Parts: sequence; C-alpha cells; structure tokens
Amino acid sequence: MYLGNPLLPIQLKEKRVASQIKQALSEKNRELDIPSPKLVLAPYFLFNYHYFTEKDEQGEKIVAESRDGLLALDGNSLKIDVDIAKLIKKGMKSTSNEIPELDFEEKETLVDKKQEANVLKFKTAEHFKISKSNVAISHAKKFFVPFYEYEITIGEKKFALIINVSDNPKKDSDIVIAGIDSVPIREKGIMEVTQETLEDLTKPEAWIDYSKGLLRETSNLFVSENGKPIAKEATQNTKVNASVLSSKWVLILIMLLALFIIYLAFA
Repeated sequence: MYLGNPLLPIQLKEKRVASQIKQALSEKNRELDIPSPKLVLAPYFLFNYHYFTEKDEQGEKIVAESRDGLLALDGNSLKIDVDIAKLIKKGMKSTSNEIPELDFEEKETLVDKKQEANVLKFKTAEHFKISKSNVAISHAKKFFVPFYEYEITIGEKKFALIINVSDNPKKDSDIVIAGIDSVPIREKGIMEVTQETLEDLTKPEAWIDYSKGLLRETSNLFVSENGKPIAKEATQNTKVNASVLSSKWVLILIMLLALFIIYLAFA
C-alpha cells in the first residue's frame, strides 16, 4: 500500500526525542516516564508565490515592487509556515510514498481540491498583507510531514508534546518541542532543596555564587518590592510567601545561624 502524497523521511530517532523531552521536563522539576509516541502525518502544500505592489505615478498605476518565493500551507490549520517550506524543499528528493512501518494517524486536509488554488492565493495575500488580486500561485504540491506526538499526564491534566521529526538538528537543545511551555513548573519541596544545597556546598566554586545570592536575598528581607524599607510599612498588612522556606538562600542563612549558635554554646 502507498500514501496518496509523498512523505518526508523521519530523521529523528525516537530514543533521541524521548531523551530531550525528559531533559525539558527535568528543567521543570518533573521526572516522568516518556510514553511511546504517536506518528502523525500532517498535510502541507508547498507552492511558489508571485506578487506585486503598485503606486500612482502621473495619474497611472505602475508596479512598485514584485516578489516571488516558496511557501508552505498547513492543510489542517490553514496557517502559512515558512520554516516547513524550507524543510520540504531540503528533503523533497528523499520523500517516499511507502506506508510507514509505525502505526500512524493522517491529519485531515481542510482544503478542497477545487478550492486549493484560491485558498493558497488568499492565504498568501493574508500573510504578506497585500491585495489578493496582486498574487499569483504556481506549482502547488501536497506533502506529508511526520510528527511525533506524546501525551503526558500530570495529575488530572494531559499535555500534548509535538515534535517535527523530519528535521535533524545537530544539537539536542535545538530540537523544538511544541507544547512544553504549557507544562507548569513544579515547586521543589524543602527536603529536595536541602539535599541539593548540601550537595552544592561540597563544591568550592558554589560558595561564591551562594555568597552573592545570600547578600542579595538578605537585603530583600529589609526592603519591600517598591524599594521602601519594610520598617516604614510595618503598619500595613504583609503577605508572606511560603515558598521562601524552600529558598536555597534561606537554608544557607539558617545553616550559618545554626553553626554560630553551636559555636557560642561551646565557646
């Protein structure tokens, strides 16, 4: 069996993608098992565009500027995507119509064949903010672009993470994970912060950073957000952020005070 349109090759290995997702979640203080992805084939129209703008000169309209280039339209969301156009152009010689080995879902194309040219023309005009009558479209062709879609669960909420696997960045950090920004950062508990702080204190270079941070945070204890001394605002109601107890700087201060008290007790 074959696909109705050519598919860009899958460049990213599943193991590499899962590793990068795990890293991204770790930066949000979340350790989760990464499920197997769902392969999604998204329809894109690659096409050449030509447009011109006009200006009045001596009572006549003349061409002021003309441009042409390559664009891609997402056949499902109906959004222009310049980056996808570049990817398709780069990988179009390696495309195949063979059915992928992995189970896949083919996204619906919302562009009717009869209206294809008209939609591409309209979306190009919208993209460049020019009149539709000044746009011409040519050599439109439909491709499938492969994406891995992961669904992770945090509490009762589910989050979809989507990665374009037709691209193969040299650096793992350049792998774009759509949807990762919607995953909330988990606030660390006091035991986690304490353990991390003690581990950091075994490194001499960490003491310099902690010393700077301790001075900064200590000064904040005596100055309010608007820059006024807290003593002058003592009559106002003050809300204390409970998360301050999980601050590494506060833990360091507590440790130093404890050591000072011990010193005084045995002095």
